[in-house]
Amino acid sequence: MEKLQQQLGEAAMHKDTKVLESLVAPEYALHLGDAPELSVPRAAWMDNSRPQASHPYQLESLNERYHTPRASST
Repeated sequence: MEKLQQQLGEAAMHKDTKVLESLVAPEYALHLGDAPELSVPRAAWMDNSRPQASHPYQLESLNERYHTPRASST
């Protein structure tokens, strides 16, 4: 799990959407530490992770502390 977390973080930092798409499931949602009650759906996160996005995410650093895997409902 730690290796996958590292890959996810590195891909997010480098806007490597090919790797991001391979690592997260279709039902993925991003929850941010400063607003844990809110979530960013996978599609919106992927769109804004692309360098050519109209409002791309600008990550300067990444501090990952908690990942919560959840069982698939399928």
